Amino acid sequence: MESGNLKTMYYQCLNKELKVNFLSLFILVLSSLNIVEAKSTPAFEDYNVTNVYKGPVHELVLTDAEKNYIYGEYLHAAQNAKKVNFSGHYVFFTYGCGGGALCSSFLDAKTGHLLDTGTDAYDMEYWKGSETKPNSSLLIISGKTVDEKESATKYFILKDNSLNLLESKKYKN
Repeated sequence: MESGNLKTMYYQCLNKELKVNFLSLFILVLSSLNIVEAKSTPAFEDYNVTNVYKGPVHELVLTDAEKNYIYGEYLHAAQNAKKVNFSGHYVFFTYGCGGGALCSSFLDAKTGHLLDTGTDAYDMEYWKGSETKPNSSLLIISGKTVDEKESATKYFILKDNSLNLLESKKYKN
């Protein structure tokens, strides 16, 4: 064989090997992006609460200001919140808040006070439900709020007595 042909064959092989390596690297990068995306959905175990209150739920305690606007189904739901189901020492509860809407709030089982935070009003027709765990500060709600055009599963965390939206994934009804 002539040395020119050997060089040509060598460069052809090298070119094919580079293409294969580039393709392998490209596939690896794409698959790692899918892994990152799959892990991005918040999970209860990602927001663990170590101390879960085991005592009885404290009787509802209203401030003077709360006595002026808490009534009806909200008051009834808060008074009947009986078991810690969220973020260590809170009772997450829902109630009808008028006009075919469903609202939610939190009762501190240790003190009987309501948190000054809650969720948006959800259209009862599109309400799919909520998920909580006593040992996690993650709240998952699926449905359509009265102000939105599309349904979504929303992931919230309770931090510093404030409910913060982590992620919202829209879905078709």
